[in-house]
Amino acid sequence: MLKEAEAGSLLIVLSSLSIMETTRIDGKAIHEHDGIIKAFFDKPYIDLHACDRKIAEAARGIRIKHDVDGADSIHLATASLTETTIFLTNDGDALRQRNKGKNPTPLLPHDGKIKTPSGILRIMTPESYDKMCQTAAHPIYADVINKPSGG
Repeated sequence: MLKEAEAGSLLIVLSSLSIMETTRIDGKAIHEHDGIIKAFFDKPYIDLHACDRKIAEAARGIRIKHDVDGADSIHLATASLTETTIFLTNDGDALRQRNKGKNPTPLLPHDGKIKTPSGILRIMTPESYDKMCQTAAHPIYADVINKPSGG
């Protein structure tokens, strides 16, 4: 995905909450990588959006309808309102998050259930996105890979 973004064929849309949430790279604390993290968010292919009233109200609606936590609802609302088509997450694995001491509501089951102004939001892991991109090169698989898992 980063190669696509660096080549100019992909824009990465993020809520500005992502800056606050990024505290580690490969399990190492931010103080070891603070410069790298700051530089990443300054890349020209990163499109940061602050949580304004419109995003906050959409997030509240998503939170109520889909029972996701506050931060995730802001990320999902940001994606929806910017008409992002694919939302990548590592938070969908409830067991992994529970093992980290969190009590999450997984995001992956909401794939295809969050509306955008022009369609639906796909929610998947980075691994699923990579597989989708590889499989999409083979037209016989296009109908299977492009259907939301939750819809």
